[in-house]
Amino acid sequence: MSKVSFKVETVTHTREMFASRPDEVIMVRWTATKRGAISGTLRLQGAHDETTEAGVDGLKFSGTLPNGLEYEAIAAVDAQGGKAAPRDGAYVLEGCNEVVIFLVARTS
Repeated sequence: MSKVSFKVETVTHTREMFASRPDEVIMVRWTATKRGAISGTLRLQGAHDETTEAGVDGLKFSGTLPNGLEYEAIAAVDAQGGKAAPRDGAYVLEGCNEVVIFLVARTS
């Protein structure tokens, strides 16, 4: 588990990260000491000019490498409070209380 905190004016933001090899997932939890203080834009960007799809549950992209290897990355977003919605290939957070992101990457 890794944890980082930072302060914006009077609000302390904390991000906790955890990776599980057996479950093949990376989890990020973002909290703040003030309700509604979490806002921003989440993006999922690959290295091979993939197009990211943004849906109500999060972000994803997939592709095939020249050697035929297929791959996919998914970032599932669970936002509590405020507004959270896909927009233009990204996921926009406005006034959320807590955000949890589950990142999964797979190959063929």
